[in-house]
Amino acid sequence: MTAEPHATPVLDVRDLVKHHPAGRKPLARRGGHRITSVDGVNLTLRHGETLGLVGESGSGKSSLARLLTAVDRPTSGEITVLGRRLDLLRGRRLREMRRNIQLVFQDPYTSLDPRMTVYDIVREPLLIHREVAPRAGHRARVAELLELVGLSPDHGGRRPHEFSGGQRQRIGIARALALHPSILICDEPVSALDVSVQAQIVNLFTALRGELGISYVFIAHDLAVVEHVADRIAVMRQGRIVETGTVADIYESPRHPYTQELLASSPDMEPALRGRAVPDPHD
Repeated sequence: MTAEPHATPVLDVRDLVKHHPAGRKPLARRGGHRITSVDGVNLTLRHGETLGLVGESGSGKSSLARLLTAVDRPTSGEITVLGRRLDLLRGRRLREMRRNIQLVFQDPYTSLDPRMTVYDIVREPLLIHREVAPRAGHRARVAELLELVGLSPDHGGRRPHEFSGGQRQRIGIARALALHPSILICDEPVSALDVSVQAQIVNLFTALRGELGISYVFIAHDLAVVEHVADRIAVMRQGRIVETGTVADIYESPRHPYTQELLASSPDMEPALRGRAVPDPHD
């Protein structure tokens, strides 16, 4: 949507498959019954690019997000991040590589620990990944991150229940940025928010991309949101990518019947999401 992305892929996914047992009962597992949530997915993401991933609920988008961030392991296939096979890594090497690809969760009301202060929430990745620094160094980094997402360093002493949904999502984004990742996997990051707040968060993602050079996989069921944040769009149905193209390709000349159905059922983009500036950090 903004700067022209480089051609070099930062993420390359080949023939990715994920099977799950159809039930939790041992008999179901022994019987070989399974559900395929991700079925032969291929996709690439270039430096500085935003790839929109769209599809209805249950299409496999969140399952794919969990694979891309190594929360789950694939049944088969390859995930290459910055030239290294993520799916082959274990232990310390996997932890080191996961610094480069972080997840922004869907629900800002459940993804933040209500017992922790904002400072501790944003600092947590630094501790998990053993970022050795004086306490003052951590405080400076957390303050920098809060300002980056439009919050005040003074918010660090508060707890999540004191913030609105949009502010909570900003806290989640700050946490995801703590380790200087190259890629953010954004799993329905605005779907739980009011439309006017969606506009602010979408524009924040765009601003961060321009400032930090981050690449995004931006997952949504709402094509209207993806239209204004993505360079390319991949359409997912029943675990498979059925169509990929530029925003213009998908919106003006959709080829797959499922893509056409999604477009027909998608509302026009709300005016609040068109060309709205990122709010002042202290508003």
